[in-house]
Amino acid sequence: VSSNAGGVWLVERPGAEQVSIAVGLMATPRNHPDFLPLRVVNHILGGGASSRLFTQLRDREGLTYGAYSRLDCGRWGGDLTAALTVAPEKLSRALVSLSREINRLASGDISLVESKHSLHYLVGSFPQRACGLAGVSSLTTAAWMHDLPSGVWRDYQSDLSALSLDRLVSVTKKWIRPESLCWVIAGPPKALE
Repeated sequence: VSSNAGGVWLVERPGAEQVSIAVGLMATPRNHPDFLPLRVVNHILGGGASSRLFTQLRDREGLTYGAYSRLDCGRWGGDLTAALTVAPEKLSRALVSLSREINRLASGDISLVESKHSLHYLVGSFPQRACGLAGVSSLTTAAWMHDLPSGVWRDYQSDLSALSLDRLVSVTKKWIRPESLCWVIAGPPKALE
């Protein structure tokens, strides 16, 4: 599958009681200028319990116990994925809701409140990541592995804080491409019919 082609894969799991849904698309390398804005976009989509996926699919619609997204970027490329598990009878509704939230995001529908909340969270949680020998070692290793510029961690919080809503919307429209999504749905054969 090329980076511009989506697809759907159904995986039969006889005896499974739940259906697992995963969706993903290609993303930027870690050292790309769009990485930080994309990190904020991921947090808005499914980066925590206040994200769109969690609040819409879990809290409002009661489709799952949790729905999250993850941005995983390396030296040469990355991916943005979202995943959740649902009861077989909720599969169709979950697919519609997940698609709707991804399409909303792809259209650039990001509110100022969402962007500020995510920026505050990511800026505020950084000191915990940099705490202690393990934290410093992890950040140093990441900078080396991903060929990040010197000072990347010194400027991390201020670079995040400087991101505008317009920049987030621009990056979202560039990288979140619903037509390129790869879907994997695994569950009992009857549910996949």
